[in-house]
Amino acid sequence: MALLEISVEQILDLIQQLPIESQQSIVEKLHQQLAEKLPILEIDEESKVWLEADLAGELPGYDWGPEGIPQGIPVKFDSERGVAYIEVDPLEE
Repeated sequence: MALLEISVEQILDLIQQLPIESQQSIVEKLHQQLAEKLPILEIDEESKVWLEADLAGELPGYDWGPEGIPQGIPVKFDSERGVAYIEVDPLEE
């Protein structure tokens, strides 16, 4: 079989000229071939449960421990500049 030299861009241009049903068929066949060639990613049970969790509803509260929610660093968002900056109290410096 002769070696055909064609770029990815040329292949995509040719595929785009096909009817949408043919394009869909090509995508499905390529996906199937890739799935067969790529190694299957083994996911541990804890990760599987986390990935499949329904995060759309109410979530349980986080246990911050006996000290409660940490103070954190005070920040402000400047919508005109699109940045967050740390609020500094000049009396504390």
